[in-house]
Amino acid sequence: MCAPPARRGSRRAWGWVLCVALAHTAWLPLAVADDWRARGTVAFRGGDLDGALAAFTRAAVVAPEDAVLWNNVAVVLWRLGEGDAARLAVAEALAMRTPYPEAIANQRHFAGHDAPQAKAGIPHGEVRFLRALLDRRRQARVAARTPVAAPPSVAVQAKSNAPGPPLTVETAAPDLPPMPPQPRPLQRMVARYEPVRPAAPPTVANRPPLPSLLPTAMAQHETPAEAVAVAPVPVAEATQAEGEPSSEAVPAALVYLPAGVPDVLVVDKGAHRLYHYRGTVAGPRQVASYSCVVGKNAGRKEVAGDLRTPEGVYFIEELLTDTQLAPRYGVLAYPTDYPNSFDHIAGRRGNGIWLHGTDEPERLALRDDSQGCVVLANDDLLSLSRAVREGRTPMVVVAAIDWVEPQASATRAAQITGWLDGWRADWEQGDLEAYRARYGREFFRLAHTRPSTWLRRKQILLQAEGRREIELAGMTILRSGEQLVVVCSQTYRSPRHTDTGTKRIYLAADGRDYRIVAEKWLPAG
Repeated sequence: MCAPPARRGSRRAWGWVLCVALAHTAWLPLAVADDWRARGTVAFRGGDLDGALAAFTRAAVVAPEDAVLWNNVAVVLWRLGEGDAARLAVAEALAMRTPYPEAIANQRHFAGHDAPQAKAGIPHGEVRFLRALLDRRRQARVAARTPVAAPPSVAVQAKSNAPGPPLTVETAAPDLPPMPPQPRPLQRMVARYEPVRPAAPPTVANRPPLPSLLPTAMAQHETPAEAVAVAPVPVAEATQAEGEPSSEAVPAALVYLPAGVPDVLVVDKGAHRLYHYRGTVAGPRQVASYSCVVGKNAGRKEVAGDLRTPEGVYFIEELLTDTQLAPRYGVLAYPTDYPNSFDHIAGRRGNGIWLHGTDEPERLALRDDSQGCVVLANDDLLSLSRAVREGRTPMVVVAAIDWVEPQASATRAAQITGWLDGWRADWEQGDLEAYRARYGREFFRLAHTRPSTWLRRKQILLQAEGRREIELAGMTILRSGEQLVVVCSQTYRSPRHTDTGTKRIYLAADGRDYRIVAEKWLPAG
């Protein structure tokens, strides 16, 4: 029997309600994810970082395949002082979507800066959860080797007075087709080369004495562990490019490079060449040279965004592999410590100066095509990577190399090491007035202290320490213009304690004399 008309309409109405409910249930996760991300964006713009992190964490649980969300998470974590977790989050965003300019800008800033001081009362539970989730996703991606693409985004600049990089919190653009996966050449290319690091670095024998006035016992000091030679790349005669100097001449930038210390990279901006040098018993020897790309604009870098490559002595700080990089940076990248102490003194600004590869070989023919970085072909960078040590390898960048005979460098090295021996003796003997005179005004300005306060602290320390013995060994002396950087192993002994590590001393020429403008201490291990 048919149902009455009113009842039939009631069933039809309930059918529509059920359809709507099922549709709502199907789209609920997406709607919830968008809602939590929107709440996080509102909280971020209002300065509530804890609230933003809580909302973004909930969005990550519902919809973790969202590159924009992970970039937002990275921004909030960085502002909270969680630098390591922020780097993981921005790497996740880049692994899911390339190119991603906003995430690339954040990653470059994270690589070139220390995270802000951690905020009090950070929600550590949510930070631990996000870190664990990111670790699991990274491990799964490495196992599967299948990059994930996510839709592009429209950036919405966050309005905040907090210092930091161009950090943005974003919302996704609707219904745009995903970017196709970008092939990564690292696994294909790396098989052509030996491992980046040897299993057991060789020891160094028969080191020559320092060309200096240093005491004989110090000059013959055994090479410390921190200065042991790296991968056994043979020192061979590199193919001489047209216009390159003879094998006898060395760059004036290499004032002293003995055997057993980390190799040195020298970049000639004018010639667009990167030279790889190693110290040997016979003096600095060229291992290889490569064509390179430098900044689009000529001259020394002065401010952020001027598209110039800086000039000075810089150090490779860390290694970024292809899983952490957009394709434009090639298979490897090495962030440097620009700006260094000399740059801070001169007021030079900017960051994110890297040595990296490129997936676009045609850039090598353009020569001046970077935003300030030094760029090598992927093959060349992979070959060079066998000798690069993060935190130890120097890269000297000059406008044009001044090629000199080895004896000219030896004479200058003797002057500098003689001066350094006087500095060491003043420190060891407790002659504080003479010791203080070897430091320039810039040193105290960078250290944010007065000379009198610094001297008083030294006096208290030396009186408490008693007899001291200070040894320097494994010395490298590098030069860019009148700026000098000395890297050596330093051992300090007193009745109270002993420590060993690597010391970087930044020296400025002062007529026929020198003055220390900065020091950096890297403890052993």
